[in-house]
Amino acid sequence: MSAILNLHILIDGQQWHILSVPLADIRRLCHRPLKWLRFVAYAICGAEGTISLAGGGLVDYEDTLPQSQGGDYCYTPEGDCHFVDPGVTDERTSLASSRRAPRFRKMLQQRDGFRCLFTGCPTYEAAHIIPHSKGDNYIAALVQNRGRLYGANPSTSRLGIDSLENGLLVNNIMHTDIGKGICAFLKTPNFALATDDIPHVGDTPDTRYTVQFFDDDPFYHNWHNSDAHFRGDGTRQPCSLFFDVVYGASVFNTWAAGDMSRA
Repeated sequence: MSAILNLHILIDGQQWHILSVPLADIRRLCHRPLKWLRFVAYAICGAEGTISLAGGGLVDYEDTLPQSQGGDYCYTPEGDCHFVDPGVTDERTSLASSRRAPRFRKMLQQRDGFRCLFTGCPTYEAAHIIPHSKGDNYIAALVQNRGRLYGANPSTSRLGIDSLENGLLVNNIMHTDIGKGICAFLKTPNFALATDDIPHVGDTPDTRYTVQFFDDDPFYHNWHNSDAHFRGDGTRQPCSLFFDVVYGASVFNTWAAGDMSRA
């Protein structure tokens, strides 16, 4: 049985247990488990911070950890927290429900190149990262609460639910699985992770947009850790803020434990 890494977040002087993740699962997602744990804590609580041993003591973020080494770790946020909405991907609806769907799809086709970004399949769907059903006000709240972490500027404040930055072309299975929390997308480098921290085949590009599946079903193995290839003009790429919110929510819903799982 794989060792377990327990993640706690320090809030008002108290450690709250939020995740229990098998080390074997983390290894599928990242070569350096503690760096991944740090990123996940950031994505969940909406504040930069550091990881330490739960009982006190420094950690080595570069440590790959032996397969048998579990343990308890604490994330200390540096600033106010804006916790992720675990239901961010709920109520995912068909693009047909949006009167602006044809324009949204056309913009994505021009940027992404008429193919699934990750598989190259010519059969694809125009997917919202934050579901269309959430609406423009939901996007505005995300930008207001977390935008500072991503260098928000006036153009960021104009983002809406049907903005190009909130979409990507994917195959129909990925589109469905985003809503189920089975997969999510990770941009590197980011606050905690470098591009080579994430498993890959071949050379590592300067910037990666990677699809990761939290379900280890063999069906997904060929797609897991695949990088996006923008075959169109590649302008106005997906917003890291939206990717990170969905990633944090998906991880939380998959491995929530302790205090937060009962909240």
